[in-house]
Amino acid sequence: MLDPIEELELQSLRSGFDEYSNHKLSELTALRPQEAVEITAQLTDPEDQRLALKWVMRGLNVEMAVAKVGMNKKMETAIRDKRRAQKELRESLGMTDEEIAEMKHHLKGK
Repeated sequence: MLDPIEELELQSLRSGFDEYSNHKLSELTALRPQEAVEITAQLTDPEDQRLALKWVMRGLNVEMAVAKVGMNKKMETAIRDKRRAQKELRESLGMTDEEIAEMKHHLKGK
């Protein structure tokens, strides 16, 4: 279980392109076999395992790497759900994004 400080630290971590970005799961597993076993016990999806191992290679311990992968998935789901809801609203109102933005701007001014 992460404390609030650890959660904030994980939220602030951003991945970019580095030496581990293009590594396959098998390559990362060969580099860090013990951590790979621990991660596999917690994550079933091979892509999640690969992402967690990349975070381990960047310096996180297994617990933090697994938490980071889970946090990223939750954020991606929330973003996708928000976009889907916005699209559904747009379609139900028959308005463009610009028209909705203009309406929101107008309502904030009142």
